[in-house]
Amino acid sequence: MIFEKTIVIDRKEAEYIDYLLTHEPESEAECFTEDRAPITYTAVFPNGYEVDVRVCGVQYWPGECNLPWTEAILLAPGGHEVSCSEPDDHLDGEWIFWDHDENQYNVTVIMEGFSR
Repeated sequence: MIFEKTIVIDRKEAEYIDYLLTHEPESEAECFTEDRAPITYTAVFPNGYEVDVRVCGVQYWPGECNLPWTEAILLAPGGHEVSCSEPDDHLDGEWIFWDHDENQYNVTVIMEGFSR
């Protein structure tokens, strides 16, 4: 079975996320560090599965790339992880997963005012 959901991120929040993902911080104070809670969007499917799509912080290192990264995680009912994506540098677009029963979970993230 194929399950599909769309997450729409409003323009103001989309601009903030785009800024985080594309503008290199000049100091640790400007950095979206790993001690901050990730920015998470959740798609809930009728069978109890969920996909969390998130922006994750980084450990700050002077002179290194200190941009946050994105990932998506497929969670089974009860919250245990079934699958996860590789780290990426964008939040918008399609995130696709399969569970152990060959069900497919498609999540499309749309950031208002942005297109890929």
